[in-house]
Amino acid sequence: MKTYNERMESVQKKLRQKQIRRRTVTVTAGALCLCIILGVLFMPYDKGLPNVDKHAGSDYYKVIQAINKLTYQKPQYENLFDELVSNDSFWMEDGVGGDLIYAPGEAPDYSYDLGESTNSSVEITDHQVAGVHEGDLIKRSETHIFYLNGKTLEVYPIAGEETKILTRWTLSLNEKVYYSNAEMYLSADATRLTIVISGFGVAFRESKTDSFVQMISLDVSDPANIKESGQICITGNLLSSRMIGEQLMVMTQFRMDNTIDFEDESTFLPQYGTPGNMQSIPAEDIVIPEELTNRYYTVVALLDSPDLSFVDAGAFMSYSAELYVSKEHIYATRTYTETKDLAEGIRESKTMTEVSCMAYSPEGLARKGTFCVEGSVKDQYSMDEHEGVFRIVTATNRRVIKSVWSPDSTADTNGNTAQSNVSMMPAVSQNANLTCFKVGSWEQVAQVAQFAPEGETVESVRFDGDYAYVCTAVVVTLTDPVFFFDMTDLDNIIVKDTGTIDGYSSSLIQLNDGFLMGIGYNDKLNLKVEIYEETENGVVSVCEYIKVDRFAIDYKAYYIDRENNLFGIPTGTGYILLQFNGYQLNLLAESKTTQGYSITELDYFRGVVVDKCLYVFGPLHFSVQKIG
Repeated sequence: MKTYNERMESVQKKLRQKQIRRRTVTVTAGALCLCIILGVLFMPYDKGLPNVDKHAGSDYYKVIQAINKLTYQKPQYENLFDELVSNDSFWMEDGVGGDLIYAPGEAPDYSYDLGESTNSSVEITDHQVAGVHEGDLIKRSETHIFYLNGKTLEVYPIAGEETKILTRWTLSLNEKVYYSNAEMYLSADATRLTIVISGFGVAFRESKTDSFVQMISLDVSDPANIKESGQICITGNLLSSRMIGEQLMVMTQFRMDNTIDFEDESTFLPQYGTPGNMQSIPAEDIVIPEELTNRYYTVVALLDSPDLSFVDAGAFMSYSAELYVSKEHIYATRTYTETKDLAEGIRESKTMTEVSCMAYSPEGLARKGTFCVEGSVKDQYSMDEHEGVFRIVTATNRRVIKSVWSPDSTADTNGNTAQSNVSMMPAVSQNANLTCFKVGSWEQVAQVAQFAPEGETVESVRFDGDYAYVCTAVVVTLTDPVFFFDMTDLDNIIVKDTGTIDGYSSSLIQLNDGFLMGIGYNDKLNLKVEIYEETENGVVSVCEYIKVDRFAIDYKAYYIDRENNLFGIPTGTGYILLQFNGYQLNLLAESKTTQGYSITELDYFRGVVVDKCLYVFGPLHFSVQKIG
C-alpha cells in the first residue's frame, strides 16, 4: 500500500499533468464553461459589496468573487439538504476498534463443502445502469455475506439455517466523530471491500465540526481477519457513489460555513485528504454558474479503488442533490425559479432545472455542457441516457399571479385615498413532462408535455431501453395512472396509461417478459404490490398483493431477483418474500425480524435468498429460514 506522502506525490503529479493537458484542450472542451466563468468575472457588482481585491492573486479569485456576491445578497432559495439530514434518525456514536467474534483460523466448522472453485463476488444489488455498480449495505460472495450495520461491518458464512456471525469490524476515527448513512462495494474476486460513510464531528479543524465522507479499503481475503489497506476523506455530506471497474466515484454535497473567511479555504472550499493533511479541490475543477443561489457545492471525486488514491475531481457550485450516472457521463441538477411578466399586472413563475454534464474516464473528468428543462427532478431514476439521447421526466409547477390596484379606505387630510397593490391568489398548475436531448449538443429532440392529469406530480419513474414507465398521482386523493412510453421513434412517441386506479406506486420495477411491478400504497395507505402489463389498448393490472402494514421506502431495501421473480420487502410486521408466477403474487416466506421498527428503520433491513434460504439482516436482528 502507498504511504500518504507517496499518494500525495502521485496526486500532485496527476494534477500537473492535467493542468498541461487542459491548457491544450480548453478552447474545444470547455467553451461553454468558459462563457459561464467569464460571465461571472465581468458581472457588474453592487457598490455595496465588500472589497475582495486583495485576493486577486488567488487561484480561487473568481470563486471568491461569486461567493462575495452571494453572501452580500440573500439567496432566492435555500437548498433543503440540511432539513433532510436533520431528519436522519440513525446517527451512531463512535466507539473503540474492531470486535472479532472468533480468533483467526478458529471459526466453527459449519460442515458445508465450498468445493475448489475460486471465490468471487455475487451481484445482488439492483443497479440502475448495467456496468455502473451502486453501493449498498449488503454484498455477498460465493461463501460469505457482508452486512454494514451502521459503522460496523458484520460477516456471515453462508451455511443455511446453521449460519452464525463470524466477524465484526468497527470503524473508529476518533471519539469526537459520529457516523450516519453508509454503503459499500465488494471487488469481483471478493478480496476487497470499500466502505463509503458519512461522518460528522471534530476531525479536521480544532474545536470545529465538519461533515465529511470517509472511504476505507478493507482486505477481506480472510473474512475472519479483516485488515485496513487505505483510506481518504472528502469534506461534505454523502450523496451517492458508484464503482466502475476499479475506479470509485464519490458524489458529495459541501456547504460553506455560515461565517466565511477567505483566508481559510476550509470555510468555503471542499477539501480532500486525511486529518492534518487536507487540501482544496483545484480551482480549475470548479464550475461556477452565472449566479449562485445557495451555499452548496456538488462534488464528484474519482479514486482508484485498490488504494483509494486521488485521480480527479469536479465541483459544481449551487447544485443540488440529484445526480445520475450513465456509462460515460455524470449529470448534476440545480433547481431554480424562472419569472416573467405575461402582461401588465400578471406575472408567471415556473420551476426550472439546470442540468450540467461531465464525462468521466480512467484519466479523469471533462466538462460537456449545461442545459435547462422545465420542472423539477424527483430522483436519479427520473433521468436516463440511451443511444446518444438524454431523457428526463420532470414535475412541472407554474404559478400565475395577478396584481390589481385597489383604493385604500383611509383618506389623507385633503380627502385623497391611497392606491395599494394587492396580489390575488395565484393560479397553480402542476403536471409532468418527458423531454429528450441530444447528448453533446443538448438540442431538444422530443418532448411529451403535460401528459398527466392536471394537478398530479411525478411519484416514480423507470427507463428500460426504448421504453419508460411513469407513475403520477395526487397523493391526498390516493389515486394515480401509470404511463407507458414507447420511444422507439422519437418523432412519434407512443403513450399508453392505466387510467385512474386506487393508490399510487412509490417505486417501479421492470420485470422480464414485459411486466412491470409497482410497490406503493392502496387507497387506505397500506402496502400494495401490483403487476402491470402493456397491451395494445393500454396498460392493464394483472394482479396485486395487499398487506395492512407500513413498509420500507428506500428502493435498495427491496430484494429483486428478476430471474426467479422473487421480491423481498421489509414491512412493519415482517420481512416478506413474494414470487410472481406470471398470473399472481404468492407469499413464499415471512420473517418476523422487522417487528417493532419504524418506517425509517425499515430502510436499513436487507434480505437475500441463497440455496432456498431467506437471510434477513437488520440493525439488531438476523434470521435465516428455509423456503418451501
